Amino acid sequence: MPQIRLQVEKLASTLVALGLVYISVDQLARLLGVSTKTAGRILAEMKRRGLVERWSKRTYKLLITELVPGEKEPWQNLAN
Repeated sequence: MPQIRLQVEKLASTLVALGLVYISVDQLARLLGVSTKTAGRILAEMKRRGLVERWSKRTYKLLITELVPGEKEPWQNLAN
């Protein structure tokens, strides 16, 4: 299976741009078209980097409230 590198900072900015404050593992999986296991790993990495905090068993709260500086459309070029 091919591996894709994802810029979690841009992902967090995209979620903010979409108006989200909370995101569940299931929501992220559907949004990205990945398994819930992969979505959980992504959210764990975002937590490690201080972008989200665990809110409940499967839901995280975004800790950033604005776009990454210089990003007007963060959903563009999300993957490297």
